[in-house]
Amino acid sequence: MGNILNLSLYIKQENLWFAGNREYDDEYKNEIRNCNVKYIPLEMLRKEGILNCVQSFLRETENKQLIGLWLHINVDVFNETIIPCVGSRTVDGLMHEEFNLLTYRLFKSDKLTGFEIAILDPDLDTNGQYTKDFVLNNTSYLQQYFTKVNKQNS
Repeated sequence: MGNILNLSLYIKQENLWFAGNREYDDEYKNEIRNCNVKYIPLEMLRKEGILNCVQSFLRETENKQLIGLWLHINVDVFNETIIPCVGSRTVDGLMHEEFNLLTYRLFKSDKLTGFEIAILDPDLDTNGQYTKDFVLNNTSYLQQYFTKVNKQNS
């Protein structure tokens, strides 16, 4: 979102969606709720349905005529049994199937301009097994995305 060199915000708060959070501390949640961000904690994401939430987000990008979307993935959104190599482990979290359901349509969207993966701490994954599992279980859509981008740039 930042306002680097007072050039204005890159992304307006009302265009941000924060989904999959399972931090249940009221002070933390209130910081998010007090912003103009669409906040969908993990329990709500599951209750409303992951696909319903993604479709709602994509409809909103169309209705607002946004020129693109950026996907920021904090790996600590995963269940700690799948990826424990993060600095802020918390119980519950997305399983690979849920994550793939969440990201599939986003990676297929023509509006996706880029993404980043954050929070994974390689120092806590001493033999690299959790990172390998992450790659094996979550890269088919990434491969499709890069194939699409490469074709567009050719």
